[in-house]
Amino acid sequence: MENLFDYADKELAQDAFLRWLFSNWQEEDFAPLVKALLKEFCGLSEDENIKDIQSWAQWQYIDLTFYIYTDKTEYALFIEDKAFTSEHNQLKTYDTKIANIEGKKTCKIFYKTSIVKDVERKRVEKRVNADGETENTNWRVYDIFSIAKLLMPYKDNKNLIIKQYIEYICKLMNAAQSSDKPTDNSGNLDYIKWENYFRKVGTGVLKKYGYIEDNIGKSGHYPYVSIVFQRRENEPYLEIRSRDCVSKKYRNKTVLNPFVARILFYGADNVEGVKISDIIAIQNKMIEKIKTEGMPFDLTNARKSGSGFSKQIGKYRAEKIDTDEKFIAELEKCAILYNELMKVWDSFKA
Repeated sequence: MENLFDYADKELAQDAFLRWLFSNWQEEDFAPLVKALLKEFCGLSEDENIKDIQSWAQWQYIDLTFYIYTDKTEYALFIEDKAFTSEHNQLKTYDTKIANIEGKKTCKIFYKTSIVKDVERKRVEKRVNADGETENTNWRVYDIFSIAKLLMPYKDNKNLIIKQYIEYICKLMNAAQSSDKPTDNSGNLDYIKWENYFRKVGTGVLKKYGYIEDNIGKSGHYPYVSIVFQRRENEPYLEIRSRDCVSKKYRNKTVLNPFVARILFYGADNVEGVKISDIIAIQNKMIEKIKTEGMPFDLTNARKSGSGFSKQIGKYRAEKIDTDEKFIAELEKCAILYNELMKVWDSFKA
């Protein structure tokens, strides 16, 4: 039988599963797992008996809220649930609502069934207060590895839905441990594999050339994982997308192990002091530099924005990049090319 969660793989489906799981706490197949999770998330003691669990979805926009009543304590458990998206600074707002809960022990869980980057973990766990001091937020992070560790002792559960969820989590964990270059870009397992692979081959290059190390992640209206060469937010950047790096048929020809990097200007009009006319002038100078210096960029696929400037001005392409060494070499070439092109931007900003 196909696994339900290979199809119900979005955050709303996971919200529904967790709420359904906790709401059936009295059922024989549910009770041991629910008790184990509450011991982990809330600190229930071994001899503490659950009397009731109430749940809400989207209370004050928080994904999941549970009130747990035991023979010893009352708990308020809040779960911010993520599948593949990242925390986008909403926890601070949630905390102002949670602070009004009285008479219950408050427990806050950031539950993400994929890889949690170091920068995201720090943002969830720490916050700078009004006095400029760093303080703990008391949100505890559970990533795909810690979640799988919690669930695996119950992988033989008799309930089919619980069993399939744990099997799905284990597949995600295995994908997150893969370091081979993926061959597809069609689903969540591939996205996790690409993120892991890009981090394996790309982190060293990003560090070497001074770019943000965590510029690797899933994005896009049509999801893909990317490595982004960018120095500061909203500056022009170079992007390598997973969906461009899988073998495919193109114009009746099979392209094996391609490598594509795009020069993109998304967000460039948000840079303070930069006008649309400036961006167009910068792009023209970059295009002139590419032509004059013979840089290996295809300039035929520029994409105009509604504001009048091109969101993409050029594309670098290579084929048969079938080893880690070749992939890293292409990243190095792209880093050097990007640095050269950004001299145009820097001369304007100066």
